[in-house]
Amino acid sequence: MTLLAIDPGKRTGWALFTQDGELVRKGVLALDELSATMYARDDNLMGDEWFCFNDWRIDHVVIENYVNDPGTPQGGQENPAAEVIGAVCYVAKRTGVPVVRQRAADMHHAMKFVGYEEPKTRSGRKKHVPDEDSAYLHGVYYLVGRGLMKPLPL
Repeated sequence: MTLLAIDPGKRTGWALFTQDGELVRKGVLALDELSATMYARDDNLMGDEWFCFNDWRIDHVVIENYVNDPGTPQGGQENPAAEVIGAVCYVAKRTGVPVVRQRAADMHHAMKFVGYEEPKTRSGRKKHVPDEDSAYLHGVYYLVGRGLMKPLPL
């Protein structure tokens, strides 16, 4: 199994894991870069396609779900996170790769699993978690939940 974890948005964080739960690499892509990096590939005569990301064959995708609430300041504005989710789900469906959607809050549970310290300002207020770290944490939550990665002992 190769897992691609995604934190969608204008800057899309991603993390790639091996079947053993090892992090291969993580990074951030703009929407147009993501579109060029993620595709369905067909290299055989059988007509089978598979989900590719940076030439890696992807077997599972986990993505932070995004709900656009009209009562928030973002309501009614452009929503690049929805565009990313749609693009990922399209390629995944076309290639038969399952997609798991997670709540944003699941990332906070994963922080405890790996001892990740949430970024804070000098005054101690919480800061935005970098997008690539968010994708990594969503991947960790998925892998721990499936018993493919062990959390740190508490």
